[in-house]
Amino acid sequence: MATSLILQNDQAAINGIRSTGATQLILAPGNGFTGGHSWTQVTGANDDPSSEWLNQIVDPLNNTAIDIHEYLDEDFSGSHDTCTQPGPTNLAALTTWLQENNLKAIVSEFGGSNDPTCLELVPQLISYLSENDVYIGWSAWAAGPFWGTNSPCCGPEVGSLEPGQLDEEGGPNGYTTVWQAVIQPNINLSDLKRSGVSSLS
Repeated sequence: MATSLILQNDQAAINGIRSTGATQLILAPGNGFTGGHSWTQVTGANDDPSSEWLNQIVDPLNNTAIDIHEYLDEDFSGSHDTCTQPGPTNLAALTTWLQENNLKAIVSEFGGSNDPTCLELVPQLISYLSENDVYIGWSAWAAGPFWGTNSPCCGPEVGSLEPGQLDEEGGPNGYTTVWQAVIQPNINLSDLKRSGVSSLS
């Protein structure tokens, strides 16, 4: 899909949501699976980089954030056991673009397995996001009883991040080996918004 059409779709959604009187935060995705690592790059045949179009979004309430996905495996798909792509390096161009355009982003999908490479790179990504105020938050992928022993991210062995579930071999799943081990310790509870309308401010 042409990146110009992504902008049109995002803008139509924003216009429609605001026309109802809704004031909540809106997330606007880009092209190329909305990858942060490729935000300033061409992602397909005849597609412009998301960075060339998405800075044209207009929200009358200025309460829209760019929706980013950023997996740390070799092809950024979240389908491999090992992590080889350092988040800070791969998000640097996006971070600069956000700063230059006075925009904010949320990494709404990221993840890693319980492989030692991921246990190192996942906390690095979370730290990078917290150190750069253009990022308003993040969401690890994924949890929920729907997944069962399946892994929605990062190789078949890890299982989901759902508490009380097991991996496919009956052992501890990603909740124990990834969430509790390297993600949860990086959550600043004082930064969490627990009630009210979601907002950039």
